Amino acid sequence: LLKELSISDAKRIEDPGLIALAAGCPDLENLTLSGLENMTKKGFKALADSLGKMQKLCLMNNRKLMDNDYNALLDSPIIQNLTHISIQNFQQLTDKGIAIILQSVGSIAPSKIYSLSFSECTQLTDYTSMILAYFCPLIRCIDYTDCGRFTDETLHTFSQKLHYLTTLKLDGNRQITTNTLIRYLGNEFEFVEMSNTYLGY
Repeated sequence: LLKELSISDAKRIEDPGLIALAAGCPDLENLTLSGLENMTKKGFKALADSLGKMQKLCLMNNRKLMDNDYNALLDSPIIQNLTHISIQNFQQLTDKGIAIILQSVGSIAPSKIYSLSFSECTQLTDYTSMILAYFCPLIRCIDYTDCGRFTDETLHTFSQKLHYLTTLKLDGNRQITTNTLIRYLGNEFEFVEMSNTYLGY
C-alpha cells in the first residue's frame, strides 16, 4: 500500500489525474505535489473526499483555486488525521480562503495540527494570523516565508494567543520590524526558534 508520494513539477497533472490519484491511493499519509497550476475545485475536492488517512499534505504552485473552493474541506475525510498542512504559492488564496481552511481543521481536531505553512501566498494579511490563532491555538510551527503583507500586528497576535509556538518563519515580510521582534524574543516567544538568515525574517 502506497503511503508516501512526492511529485515535483507536476504541471501536467490536472483534475483527471488528481481524481485517479485519490481513487487509487486511499492509504496515502504523506503527499507532496508541486506545480499544480491547473488544479481546480474538482481535483481538490477529489483529494479532500478520498484521502482520509492523510497526515502531511503539501500542495504548491496553483493559480486557479478560488477561496470558495476550499469549502470542499468542510467535514471532509482528509482533515481527520492531518498534522501538517503546507499550501505554498497559491496565487488566489486570501484571508477568506484561510478562514475556510482553518475552520475546517479547527472544528475537527485543532490539537492535532502541528505545523502550518502558507509561504509565498502573497495576498494574506494580518487577519490570517488572527484566524489562525483562534482556530489552532496549540500550533507549534508556522511558516509565512515570502508572503510580504504581514506586519507587527501578527507578532502581537501570536505573542498573546499562541503559547505553544516553537518555530516561526517570517522571511520576506519587510513590514515586520526588528524592534518588535526583539521585544518578544526571550519573553512571549521564549521557546520560538527563528530563521537565522535575517533575524527571524
